[in-house]
Amino acid sequence: MGLTNTIKDLADSKHITIAELERNVGISNGQIRKWNQRSPKVENSEKVADYFNVSTDYLLGRSSTTVNINGTNSGMAGSNNGTLTINHQDKEDFVDDIRSLGAVHLAMLEEIREIKDILNSKHSL
Repeated sequence: MGLTNTIKDLADSKHITIAELERNVGISNGQIRKWNQRSPKVENSEKVADYFNVSTDYLLGRSSTTVNINGTNSGMAGSNNGTLTINHQDKEDFVDDIRSLGAVHLAMLEEIREIKDILNSKHSL
C-alpha cells in the first residue's frame, strides 16, 4: 500500500477527509495527494504520524505495527518512556494470547488443586 493510501485509510478511520487532515496539521492543501510522486518533507510526515499516533515507519510502509512513543516519531532513537499503540489485528492477537494464557493458568490451578487433594488424602491416612 502506498503512503497516500495508508494516510487515506487512517483518515477514514477518524472520519475525516485528507483536506481536513491537512488543515488540522498545518500542511498546504493538496500536498498529501502528491506524496506518492515525491517524498514529503520529514516534518510534514511527522505531523501526520503524530496526528494519528503512529510511527513514520508505519506511514511509509516499513512497519506493520502502529507504534508511536510519547507522541513523537518512534523512528527516531531516544526515549522509551511513552505510549505504545498497536493496530487492530495485533490487539486482537494480543487479547487472544492473554485469553489462552488465562485458560492454561486455570487448567494448571485445577491440576494443583487435584494434586493437593491427593496429597492431603494420603497424609490423612
